Amino acid sequence: MLLTLGSPLDKIAFIYRTQTPSPLDVREAAAATVQPLLRDYALRPRRWVNLFSRNDVISGSLQYYDDPQAAAFDAKGVINIPDPEASTPLAAHGEYWSGRTIKQVLRVALES
Repeated sequence: MLLTLGSPLDKIAFIYRTQTPSPLDVREAAAATVQPLLRDYALRPRRWVNLFSRNDVISGSLQYYDDPQAAAFDAKGVINIPDPEASTPLAAHGEYWSGRTIKQVLRVALES
């Protein structure tokens, strides 16, 4: 399992417009070669869980890197889980580690 928490990947995708239908420019092509698992489901781990909080200005739900129409989406799409305990504005980014959500996600991963 790949576990991301407080990940800014969607904001990066939005800024660089990596999901536009136009051809990739040089910057986006370079990012794709450095981070191929973002574009290729075959390179992803069996399970990718992303914890995020609406009160965390850095993180967000990861959606730009998934294609719901892709055959591998159901098996290897990012599982986004909001963490209700990461709730303090401006401090939420550091609160994932002490909450119950991360412990629950890790317990499930270890049991499977």
